[in-house]
Amino acid sequence: IMFRFVCVSDVYEPIDDGLESQVFISKTYDPTSHFETTCTDVLDIFKRGTTQEFDFTKITHLSLEDNE
Repeated sequence: IMFRFVCVSDVYEPIDDGLESQVFISKTYDPTSHFETTCTDVLDIFKRGTTQEFDFTKITHLSLEDNE
């Protein structure tokens, strides 16, 4: 091994869920691939803020032909 980089970073998360204060804070983003934990955290913030699960069926995909 010519070079070895080891880094330890602090991970932060909010101390309350934001339901009372209406301030919704995400956790520290971590280096997981494809942002699995970040997406889960964003969906959790959405649920706490709106009291509803995010409905992925409402998302539509526009193709390039739709812009004409």
